[in-house]
Amino acid sequence: RTAHGERATFTLSDASQVTLNTDSRLDVAFTGGTRALTLVKGEAFFNVAHDPERPFAVSAGDTTVTAVGTAFNVYRRPESTAITVSEGVVRISNLAAGGTAPRSVLLEADEHLETGRNGALGTGRSVDTARYLAWQRGEIIAEALTLAELADEMARYSDTRMLISEREVAELTVSGVFSLDHPDTVVQALERSLGLRVVPLGNGSVQLLKSPQ
Repeated sequence: RTAHGERATFTLSDASQVTLNTDSRLDVAFTGGTRALTLVKGEAFFNVAHDPERPFAVSAGDTTVTAVGTAFNVYRRPESTAITVSEGVVRISNLAAGGTAPRSVLLEADEHLETGRNGALGTGRSVDTARYLAWQRGEIIAEALTLAELADEMARYSDTRMLISEREVAELTVSGVFSLDHPDTVVQALERSLGLRVVPLGNGSVQLLKSPQ
């Protein structure tokens, strides 16, 4: 498991590697015939050692991602799970999927899928996986994120909070590469590029306000 703001890489007994993102917990249960893991919370990237006799299955709530030898990312959120595949193919199944929702789908390299609140799996879409895996390098790649969304994402990694009370400021959009490990530089960049007024709050956090005209 990792603490708030921590990232760590582990090598499992089968030679697979797992990188845990901030504030994450993974339980591992390997037997002679199975490789079962449970992402209790948070986010993890899996680089799976090839072993066709022992499928590698990661459960996150009702969703299970099964692979033989591949590389993929799983982000467990309170109401959904996001899966991104960078190599190979995985099968995604969901115990909660019912009605017309498919119970399992295949996701290929450079594809991304998010489960719905009702367990629906939908279909994967092609993405630039670098954007979803940038956290491993300590970065956020923002593409037209609102400032509120960027502030929420940064809060996953740092006790330095960017507080926004003005709707006009919260809805500003930003694009670029931002450092997760140096929130002060992110604040400085936003101050310069968006013309914001930054008010230190004394607890390491800052308030972002519209600059007076």
